[in-house]
Amino acid sequence: EGSPTFEIPQNVGGRFSVLSPVGLFSAAMCDIDIDELLAEVKTETKKADTKETTKPSKEETAKTTAEDSIDAMMAEVVAEEEPKKEMAKAETAKAKKEMPKTLPEKDDLVSEVAKNISKDVKPVVKDKPQKSRIPTSLPAKLAASTVGKFTVQVAAYQTEKEAKEHSENLTNQGYSSFYLKAVISGNTWYRVNVGLFANKEKAGVYRKQLMKEASLKSALVKKIVQ
Repeated sequence: EGSPTFEIPQNVGGRFSVLSPVGLFSAAMCDIDIDELLAEVKTETKKADTKETTKPSKEETAKTTAEDSIDAMMAEVVAEEEPKKEMAKAETAKAKKEMPKTLPEKDDLVSEVAKNISKDVKPVVKDKPQKSRIPTSLPAKLAASTVGKFTVQVAAYQTEKEAKEHSENLTNQGYSSFYLKAVISGNTWYRVNVGLFANKEKAGVYRKQLMKEASLKSALVKKIVQ
């Protein structure tokens, strides 16, 4: 009792609490000039209130485009994994349905096995259901020998124009870039890729190097299929 305390505002949580006593006290303890911080906040708030607009720089535009591309690429990965999950659920449900409620007696089981052997009965292998992912043909500029090789996917777009522009930009920077079209769960995606590799390991090594050189937040190793 008698110790000074801070007033903690109610119903302010998450990132908004950074400008409350909760966040400002922690910032002050880290030697951050909170007076300067609050002054900058007031300046930016005033700009927002007066609807002041400024033309974004090339760096900001590039950052926004990269972030949108990553979001699209992650959405593609999620869409590609969904059919696999549904397929696994369906197979599990089918297996449970076909499982007999009671096991046959030992003598009956031996008799049935012997009967099948005598008739040379072969087990029926059912075809696996086809995946919903439908890759399209490779572009004409890519030789058929590239099928089966690995590449590093750096982005995915829902329009060919965006993918083409991104690929050309990477090419102008000296990277061996190209884009491929794929239909996943009924949705068309245009994947921007860099490089061709004989195996997944080499592609993985180049992926790390590329992410560092090009300042990428995300990249995936993909196998090229027809």
